[in-house]
Amino acid sequence: MKSEDPKFNVGDLVEFKEEFIGSMVEGLGIIVSAPVLVFEHDWPTNYGYEDKIWSYDVKVGSNLFRMIPEDFLRGLKDEDEEDSK
Repeated sequence: MKSEDPKFNVGDLVEFKEEFIGSMVEGLGIIVSAPVLVFEHDWPTNYGYEDKIWSYDVKVGSNLFRMIPEDFLRGLKDEDEEDSK
């Protein structure tokens, strides 16, 4: 997946993806920071890697998780869009 723009905004509801975090963090989280660009590279050929990697601060219950990569998160909008197809 190549995405140049951040996938989430402040206030979006998210969950941690099971394949990255497992069941260590359960429940809904909310994005509490603006996206931060943590990596950018212009690949000489298309390796299938993203050119930009974004991270976010996510609050789940009373816990704040900082600098979580976008690929570790699943937005609730993703499920809603798949259900409507």
